[in-house]
Amino acid sequence: MRVFFNKSFFRAFSRLGRSEQEAVKSGMDSFMSALDGSRAFPQGLGLRHLRPSHFEIRAGLALRVLFSREKDVLTWLFVGNHDEIRKFLKRL
Repeated sequence: MRVFFNKSFFRAFSRLGRSEQEAVKSGMDSFMSALDGSRAFPQGLGLRHLRPSHFEIRAGLALRVLFSREKDVLTWLFVGNHDEIRKFLKRL
């Protein structure tokens, strides 16, 4: 699987505090490990299907990480709270 990062992801990620960034990295790592089969899928990630190719996972109580998946390409799009994710999706 090929993995890409959108510029919007890096902009949002850079605005987070150090502990929030670590939570995002940990959630993304857990998700990617579950995708390649090296670990079981953690229920705490709260994977949600939002649109035909858009999904989100939780990275703590308030943070969500938005990504799209089409065939063998996964693109990390944005990180933010619930409302920020909704606003981002409206702009797509």
